[in-house]
Amino acid sequence: MNYPYNITDHSISVFFEGKLYTISSSDGKYEPLKKLLIEGRHDRDLIDDALNVAKKIERVTSGDVVVCDNEVLYRGEPVHGVLVDKLLRMLDEGADVKPWVRFLDNLMKNPSFKSRKELYGFLETWNAPITSDGHFIAFKMVNRDYTDNRTGKLDNSIGRVVNMPRDAVDDDSRNTCSYGLHVCSPGYLNQTSFGPVTLALKVNPRDVVSIPVDYNNTKMRVCQYEVVADVSGGFDYSGEVVDEYDHDDDIYFDDADDENDWPYDENDWPF
Repeated sequence: MNYPYNITDHSISVFFEGKLYTISSSDGKYEPLKKLLIEGRHDRDLIDDALNVAKKIERVTSGDVVVCDNEVLYRGEPVHGVLVDKLLRMLDEGADVKPWVRFLDNLMKNPSFKSRKELYGFLETWNAPITSDGHFIAFKMVNRDYTDNRTGKLDNSIGRVVNMPRDAVDDDSRNTCSYGLHVCSPGYLNQTSFGPVTLALKVNPRDVVSIPVDYNNTKMRVCQYEVVADVSGGFDYSGEVVDEYDHDDDIYFDDADDENDWPYDENDWPF
């Protein structure tokens, strides 16, 4: 039996036993499969063996997200969009998609459709790294003692989980400077006007609240982040740098379950 296929310099697509498989040219199975198909050796067992890598990653699950048979399901329902297209493309290329599946699972737990949509623009603007647990890396600048540069009271030490109630963060992206925890991409950083120390942060897409319409998708307001590293000195500040001072910086709770840590009276907002 001959199996329908198409070979390009970048990939091979073959329709095998009712399913379409795509093998990237970077995949170790590309050349053996190409040789079989070109030589007309369409023996079922040989083709099955050549497609073995693709079949192993055919189904990937994380939380409520399942990737299988060239589609992505969330709680059993198909999901579509830019992120899904990227995930399926990576799957076709043989890449490890588990971090992205976890990212999508976290993202779908964000209660705001608007926030989920806005986050795509932020991530695409600078290709934010995705962690193994499905979070993404962002940045902020603080004082030398890791306190915020606005009040000097808020601790951003390495390992600190900084958070505040989600409903206290301004979710209106038209308000460019407002209440919330501020994080940004490299293009927004400025070494002199935001503080001498640059921190790398881990942010769960579930905790993204709004991305202001100014500054070309380079900053956002969130309700929680984890400080993971001091990257001062060895950081690449490539990209557009914004000089204007930002006022939506650093309102937080140390512990979401302990509101006694709130450092200000409710009528005495710092910004």
